[in-house]
Amino acid sequence: MVIFVFITQEEIKSSLKIYPNPANDLLYIKSENIKENEKIEIRNMIGELVYESAATGLNELNASSWPLGTYVVKCGSSISKLMIAK
Repeated sequence: MVIFVFITQEEIKSSLKIYPNPANDLLYIKSENIKENEKIEIRNMIGELVYESAATGLNELNASSWPLGTYVVKCGSSISKLMIAK
């Protein structure tokens, strides 16, 4: 099964702040205007879910074991791009 992920310029200008970006080990996701029961989902470019967690104001993640590449971060209706580089 092939899943295509498209990101528009409007979606990139989201309320998610990801830093450092590109990341290599620890990274932080700050999300504004979080609604109750929202989750942070991170998918690789073939659509596989690599991380999922309840959204808080500031989430700390350890991505040191993730492969190099580009990921899509989604929280509610906000979508942003994350790059992992070593």
